[in-house]
Amino acid sequence: MLFYHDETQHNLAKETLRKLENGNDRKVETSIEPAGLFYPAEAYHQKYFLQNDRGILEEIRTFYPDFQELLASTSAARVNGFLGGYGTEEEVQRVLPLLGLSEAAQDKILKRVVRFW
Repeated sequence: MLFYHDETQHNLAKETLRKLENGNDRKVETSIEPAGLFYPAEAYHQKYFLQNDRGILEEIRTFYPDFQELLASTSAARVNGFLGGYGTEEEVQRVLPLLGLSEAAQDKILKRVVRFW
């Protein structure tokens, strides 16, 4: 499902869906729905890939010792996404040096991410 908050987002979502279907022989099965109440998942579901890499998690916890701050962190979200294989090679190489992580952590993330490309 793809959720929208206003008519602009709704129209953009419909247009994107049309473009995806036009370039593909198959129908896109994603429904577009109005956003309702949102409840974050339990903490153990948050930043899943990051929580499964103790070394990098411990390093990021030096910036965010409070777990709720870590969950709200866009930096931690970026690292989590990279560890999950999301992002282009160019994006990862551009963003990693900006996150304040050690060279060792950056190398480890880059090596993990390269597996997905």
